[in-house]
Amino acid sequence: MKDAAETPEVDKDAPPDLKPDNENPWYILMTLYGEEDGDDIDVALHEKNRRAWNAWSGQGLNDEERSAAAKSSDIEVSELAAWPEMETEVRARFADAFAERNPGLKPIPDLPDPKQAVDLRNTRFSNTVFLEHLVFAQAAQFGSATFTQAAWFKSATFTQDAEFRSATFAGFAHFPEVKFGEDRDKICVADFRDCQFAKPTNFRDAVFLNRYPIFSGAVLHDKTSFTAEEEHWPNDTEKRSEDDAKAARESCAVIRHSLAKQGLPEHEHFFFRREMQFARQIGSFWQRLPYHLFGIFSEYGYSIKRPLWWLFGLWAFGFAAFWGYLARCCVAKPLVAIEAPMGAAFGLSLSNLFPVFGFGRRFDLNEILAEMPPALQAYAGFQTVAALPLIFFFGLALRQRFRLR
Repeated sequence: MKDAAETPEVDKDAPPDLKPDNENPWYILMTLYGEEDGDDIDVALHEKNRRAWNAWSGQGLNDEERSAAAKSSDIEVSELAAWPEMETEVRARFADAFAERNPGLKPIPDLPDPKQAVDLRNTRFSNTVFLEHLVFAQAAQFGSATFTQAAWFKSATFTQDAEFRSATFAGFAHFPEVKFGEDRDKICVADFRDCQFAKPTNFRDAVFLNRYPIFSGAVLHDKTSFTAEEEHWPNDTEKRSEDDAKAARESCAVIRHSLAKQGLPEHEHFFFRREMQFARQIGSFWQRLPYHLFGIFSEYGYSIKRPLWWLFGLWAFGFAAFWGYLARCCVAKPLVAIEAPMGAAFGLSLSNLFPVFGFGRRFDLNEILAEMPPALQAYAGFQTVAALPLIFFFGLALRQRFRLR
């Protein structure tokens, strides 16, 4: 991923292959009652635009989907079911608005089909794009578009794929509380591959229901915010094809890198753990194995409890085995009777885990260990070897938790 500092300032002049926004029928429908002009949002104007769009878009949803989409976008369900009462006005105003904004351009296109993808690819948006609380019942395509001013998608709902591939955001980009997907059974992919974000970008509280966003090749602004909480991200990280896992791993790495530059270690590690979860689904068994072990024993360097419980288990099993032997309750018995078998077993198991602390000096444990059966000697060696990475994982978790550098 490239740093934003390495990217030249975005040229707001439209490339020759971009189409003016007002020649796009979907944009006309989005701004049926007028466009936003300047930085100040005309709330009343937007409400009329939103109601017209949602009434049209709601035709592509059934009753259950309308209810879910209304909840996601924080609007009334009736807004998505209002097409019968608004159809005549919307159709008439659409034709008038297109003719007014494109004098001499013939023929006037038909009102877009609500069952087709919303196609805004290769469009140059000259004014602020304000799409707050809009519902996209079909796939939304903004690929290779240029947003010359701010782009507002707050609380919008994308029920199917949202494609922004190679789009340029010259102004502020706002995606807070956007819902990418309303149904876990219907895949919705947010594709931001190769996008350029020239100004601060806000994905705070956005929900990616069933796929991680794709940010491969994207240039994120240094001030790009994400919410590092479980409920905002997919929970099926183990049910992916290898290609999906690779794309998700790369996107998590891009997000993690952006958050690291902002000095947000807790958020950074949230995406690092997911990056590791996807890495353990890629490659051969032996390539995946280290990632599985890293997760099992330490939750990727985040958990304090997990390595401690594994250390306790290693110690407890050794303590029980050594105590049984030293107390003469096994078939194989020590050559010399031990006066305090419980204490000796306790110290021997602890000494095997932490030899550097010299617990073995409390008892003559080397002599005791030398007399033990090969199986117990082998387990004692295993304790020492296994304890080393567990102690390291414990220290790694402490370092992460208390921001030690």
